[in-house]
Amino acid sequence: MFTYDIYAPWYDLQNEMDDVEFYLDSLREYGGPVLDAGCGTGRLLLAFAREGYETAGFDTSQEMLERARKKFAAEAPDVRERAAISFGDMRSFQLGRKFKVGLFGCNTFQHLLTNQDQDQALQSMYNHLEDDGILLLQTTNVRFHEHDPDVLYHRGREFNPETNQWVDGSYVYHYHQHLQIMQFTLLLDIIGEDDRISRKQIVLNLRYTFPPELERILASNGFALEALYGDFSRNPVSRDSPWIIAQARKRRLNI
Repeated sequence: MFTYDIYAPWYDLQNEMDDVEFYLDSLREYGGPVLDAGCGTGRLLLAFAREGYETAGFDTSQEMLERARKKFAAEAPDVRERAAISFGDMRSFQLGRKFKVGLFGCNTFQHLLTNQDQDQALQSMYNHLEDDGILLLQTTNVRFHEHDPDVLYHRGREFNPETNQWVDGSYVYHYHQHLQIMQFTLLLDIIGEDDRISRKQIVLNLRYTFPPELERILASNGFALEALYGDFSRNPVSRDSPWIIAQARKRRLNI
């Protein structure tokens, strides 16, 4: 199974973020429709559709997409009709339509591990944006001072009401500096009714991209960087910022 197929039952439980208003503010300024590349369980898609924006999203994990579809199945018909959910790869998606706003949210861009992967994804997004369209791209800021490598950290214990189970989470980091890739291993110990523990291991390889590098690869793929934020309150990027969030505009290419 793919990593996120394994992680899907616990993903929403462990990945709450304060990003919704940030993206909604952008949609209020620039309008829709909006494309969420790597939409996962549809958390952002649902927020956008509830606010009246036509939206589309895709992902490579069928289990994550199934959870997104279940969320929309419980919504009013007008909300369901605003969302198109499909299977797709960030590097090669073809939806046959244009969007005013496109986003690589929730660190999805970090799953692109090579220069070629990043370029292909940005070119695919470029082709799906309207002229003068807006790209929002969020990645995690590397904070080397926060975690020691190869140390197992206890994340905490959480209750999953969907499965009626407790899950005890731990994680470990290992940063491959020469590749700018962090290997993040998450261990989920799922406690059953008979107190037997079932362990799931999720291994994610995430590439980190620094601000000057991000500006360069955006420019080389047809985007002009307009703003760079360190959090969802639009503060500047600093050493201690949790995120690097780029806002860029599609440029017309001179051919």
